[in-house]
Amino acid sequence: VDEWCGSHPGRFIPCGLVPIWDPALMAAEVHRLAAKGCHAITFSENPACLDLPSLHSDHWDPFWAACEDEQTVVCLHIGSSSQLVVTAEDAPMDVLIALQPINLVQAAADLIFSPVFRKFPSFKIAMSEGGIGWIPYFLDRVDYTYEHHKAWTGQDFGDKLPSQLFRERVVTCFIDDPAGVKNRHDVGIETITWECDYPH
Repeated sequence: VDEWCGSHPGRFIPCGLVPIWDPALMAAEVHRLAAKGCHAITFSENPACLDLPSLHSDHWDPFWAACEDEQTVVCLHIGSSSQLVVTAEDAPMDVLIALQPINLVQAAADLIFSPVFRKFPSFKIAMSEGGIGWIPYFLDRVDYTYEHHKAWTGQDFGDKLPSQLFRERVVTCFIDDPAGVKNRHDVGIETITWECDYPH
């Protein structure tokens, strides 16, 4: 943040790491980094896989609140839960690579149906390196799920649909996604960002 990104502010945009084992320390780090001009933080797309409370838990509320207060975007990156989709022990590596975006599909469903976005009304998430081609079907699916099952699941989005909440609160990211670009208006063109995966 100081040495590398600080040398070219406005050109290099830092993304901070927070001490995930303690939400109070996470919140303090969000405030500390925001004071330095860093308004992006990386976080696990599924902390439950790390034996931490899930995205449905209020455990993370101090962190979410600090991010909302500082207008800091939380970046969820594929594989940040140290777990990727594996279909079988003998499946070739190609299967794992092809299914990598599934982690963010799962995270998107968790966040949409968790209380996070409703508790913190201006809080934003970025879905890093998951592509965008899956989003139109996903949004249709969460709306269908809500409209057909809310009576017994107890979900309440007020006068909004889950897809509207997603488009308001989620920044989507892609590197190379022809299907996503072709369907960009169904994704929500105002939510799409291009990423280059620099410097690795």
